[in-house]
Amino acid sequence: MPILRSALGRDRRPAAAGLAALALLLGACTIPTGDDPPSASATEEQVDPSAAEEPAEEVPTAERPLVGKTVFLDPAHGAPDGLESEVEVPDGHGGTVPCAVDASATEAGYGEDEFVYETARILAGHLRELGATVVLSREDPHAGPCLHGRAEAAAESGADLAVVLHADAGPEAGFGFHVAHADPPADDAADVDAAWAIRDALADRQLTPSSYTGQDGVLATAEAAELNLAGVPTVLVQLANPANTIEGALLPDPTVRSGYARALRDGVVAVLTAEPAAAAEPAPDAESQDPVGAESGDSTPD
Repeated sequence: MPILRSALGRDRRPAAAGLAALALLLGACTIPTGDDPPSASATEEQVDPSAAEEPAEEVPTAERPLVGKTVFLDPAHGAPDGLESEVEVPDGHGGTVPCAVDASATEAGYGEDEFVYETARILAGHLRELGATVVLSREDPHAGPCLHGRAEAAAESGADLAVVLHADAGPEAGFGFHVAHADPPADDAADVDAAWAIRDALADRQLTPSSYTGQDGVLATAEAAELNLAGVPTVLVQLANPANTIEGALLPDPTVRSGYARALRDGVVAVLTAEPAAAAEPAPDAESQDPVGAESGDSTPD
């Protein structure tokens, strides 16, 4: 399936190859006492104690660049307690899909639902430290809303970006991550740009793009209900393939989850602090241009 790219002209850097890189990466007021004597002006004026000064509104800084931004994190999988996962819900294209699909698992039985939940919690902490308001789709390691409920919650949150986290049930020989966006994109170029920015952040952390799907770590798809139903800019990140023996063995390691969370943090920051693309200057109309002959003083003979 062809990958849609915006016209921003982003440099697509090749990612480092091999799973060894994955293992290497994922392994860093004085309080006023009130004893000062009152000033002359304070003794002469009647001060209304109820007129407290409004606290200054926080603005983004280099240390907290995500102030004023909202991020919706959706660690995938898990149906609501007491509801069968096979219950059909809208898929965003006029059809239906199960409320939740079964999570994949490593050879040792470590579940995708737990992996993405723990990774999302670490990521949420990083983003809050940077000033973002973070909303999680679920607070339980194994249960959560149906697919359509998650998309509705993301829209209600007014998120500037929603990130859906998965670990792909790929072929045993396959490895690596990929970032998916809706096809066609739901929000002009925003979804595509977000997918590439997060892809680049993962690659910058020496993670390897998928060996079995997508194009250089990015996949345009019409088959993901989470993307089809999205009411805000949304990307779906398949972090790893638990079915791969080597990759799957790494996922239960807390330092591995922390490494993924840091890479995702970098991607979210890149998305939400990117400068808007400058509007292209319209091409001048042929009739508005001075003819070359007139500019040079030449004339065409009758």
